Amino acid sequence: MSIISSLTPTQISALTTKQIEDLTTQDMKALSNKQIEKLTSTQIAAIETQDLVILSGKQISAFKPNEFTYGMTTAQIQAITAAQATGLTAAQLKDMTSDNLSNLSTEALSALSAKQIQGLSSGNIAAFTTAQAAVLSYAQIAAISTDAVQGFETGDLAQISTAAIKGLTAAQLGALNSEQFSSLDSSQVQALSAKQIQALGTDVIKDLTTDDMKEFSAVQVAALSSAQLGTLTSDKLDALTSDALGALSAKQIQGLDAANLSSDTISALSAKQVAALTTAQLNAMDSNQIGSISTSGIASLTAAQIKGLTGDNIKHLTSDQAAVLSAKQVAGLSTDAIQGFETEDLATIGTAAIKGLTAAQLGALDSAQFSSLDSSQVQALSAKQIQALGTDVIKDLTTDDMKEFSATQVAALSTAQLGTLSSDQLSALTTDALGALSAKQIQGLDAANLSSDTISALTAKQIAALTTTQLNAMDSDQIGAISTSSIASLTDAQIKGLNSANVEALTSDQAAALSAKQLAGFSTDAILGLETDDLATIGTAAIKGLTTSQIETLTTDQVTALTSSQVQALSAKQIQAFTTDQIQHLNFGS
Repeated sequence: MSIISSLTPTQISALTTKQIEDLTTQDMKALSNKQIEKLTSTQIAAIETQDLVILSGKQISAFKPNEFTYGMTTAQIQAITAAQATGLTAAQLKDMTSDNLSNLSTEALSALSAKQIQGLSSGNIAAFTTAQAAVLSYAQIAAISTDAVQGFETGDLAQISTAAIKGLTAAQLGALNSEQFSSLDSSQVQALSAKQIQALGTDVIKDLTTDDMKEFSAVQVAALSSAQLGTLTSDKLDALTSDALGALSAKQIQGLDAANLSSDTISALSAKQVAALTTAQLNAMDSNQIGSISTSGIASLTAAQIKGLTGDNIKHLTSDQAAVLSAKQVAGLSTDAIQGFETEDLATIGTAAIKGLTAAQLGALDSAQFSSLDSSQVQALSAKQIQALGTDVIKDLTTDDMKEFSATQVAALSTAQLGTLSSDQLSALTTDALGALSAKQIQGLDAANLSSDTISALTAKQIAALTTTQLNAMDSDQIGAISTSSIASLTDAQIKGLNSANVEALTSDQAAALSAKQLAGFSTDAILGLETDDLATIGTAAIKGLTTSQIETLTTDQVTALTSSQVQALSAKQIQAFTTDQIQHLNFGS
């Protein structure tokens, strides 16, 4: 029996390194776990290799982790057997230095259980050699923690067998960085299951090479999440085989970044896949991308997609694509989208389809778009559609366009629309069309755009509808163009609102047509505008309308211009309103 058995753990810890070296293999076998636990790093280092290998796995587990780590020599670590390795505790393994771990034999490493592997840190894993990585089993790989798996050097990962690589869990794959994943060769990538592919982090997917993408099977591609697919660039998507691209589901299609969909990829999408694109994706596409959608794909666009299309989307449609749009699809376009139509595309729309344009859509057309419509298309528009045209469109109509407008279409124009018409445009209207203008429409006209010819053609009722603002804005030619019958129809409000310039512009015939009530309605400022020649034409009945306030403001020239018959027609009250100076200039006759 070895004397070692009679020593206490404390006595064991007191042995010198020379005494440790002199221990026999029998002594080593006799060491209890408690005795081994008391050994210091210095004593451990003194154990001869041939004696160390005698220890059982249970005895190996008794070494204190810290003492074990710093006591074991390289030769001792290299000598640990597979059987002894099974006794290494998680704490011992975790405390091992990089040198210690890298010196474990592949046999010893292969013997480690899943439980032992679970305790390894990323630093431990980083210490593995390529030879050690190559012997790791499926179970060992699966047991490595997500933190620890990040410690794999790229060169070591590349050595893991295809059988073992299948052991990587979803959490582990998700923890790998792009550099680690890229180190896997094609056989390793192809060995991954759909579930494993789905577990890859977006950072990893983003950094895949085109060669990696070529190796993906339809099953693997079908497993990719929307988030993963959203990181793929156009080069990577282009690298997918036709089978792999065709395996993408509607949900996956919606996860793609539109900026990364090349024309080739888009043209290869099925009608069903095109119908799965979101409005955000379609809106983000450029002219080449939109133009590459197949006609069957355009025809398959849903109501929601059509509703979401922008003006730029519509602008990028080819003639062939525009030709396959259905009436329902055109009707579903937003006003913004309608504005994107190129003039040549609008010109191809039939009269039946033109009638389908909504008021909102017509209101969104610009002048160039509307001008691209031919006469048959314009004439096909209803009164309601005409009323929907934007003021910018109306403003830019040509005189030829105006000649085509019927009385019904003109009667439908809003005051805002009419307010944009120029003198030339208004003059181009037919007599019937001009006569169809209502009082409200007349008030919507810009007085500056009412030519003398237009004004002279207005009826007395239409003249009576003019606002004082319109009348005040007229120049002498415009005022002079108002017929005498229309002057006689001016309302109290219009008369009251006339300024001195308006009154000054009246012709003698127009002044002669004024009634006493109208004359009385002139403001004192307006009265001053009456020229002496015009004042002299006012009839004796009308002159009786002069108010005392108006009389007081008359100039000496105006007073002098009054005829004796006009003066004789004045009442006593009116005569009393004249000042002493004015009286001296009155013509009382002989």
